[in-house]
Amino acid sequence: MNAEKKKWLVLIIFFVIVIIISLVTLFNALKPKVDYESLNKEIAQYIHGLDNIIDIDIENTETGIYKITLDDKIWYSAEDKDKASYCLAVNTTITAICQKYKALKDTQKAYIYYYDESGVLIAEPSEKLYSLESKILY
Repeated sequence: MNAEKKKWLVLIIFFVIVIIISLVTLFNALKPKVDYESLNKEIAQYIHGLDNIIDIDIENTETGIYKITLDDKIWYSAEDKDKASYCLAVNTTITAICQKYKALKDTQKAYIYYYDESGVLIAEPSEKLYSLESKILY
């Protein structure tokens, strides 16, 4: 290969790389950003409508990890099936809110950990991959 062909080959490769980098940058710039302020407001509004939730701690909105503190009297007086139903309803709603604001993809779920007032973990996300159910510990 002579010098002229090598020069053109290097130029073509250089411009292809520049075009690829430009396209990646353009797609990242056009991708809608997550409005975390509105997301957190909607989650807080939902949570404050529930009587037995004392506090919610948003560990990481990008990965959907939340810590919820529940009222001891209500939690420990409920039956296991009621606890499971309650956790499923809260998990489903918070996951839907996160997906609505595009904080989570449609195939992802929010990981919600439930604690009692003394800080004991009482329910955690299920180990099943796509299940929104919680594993009741106490």
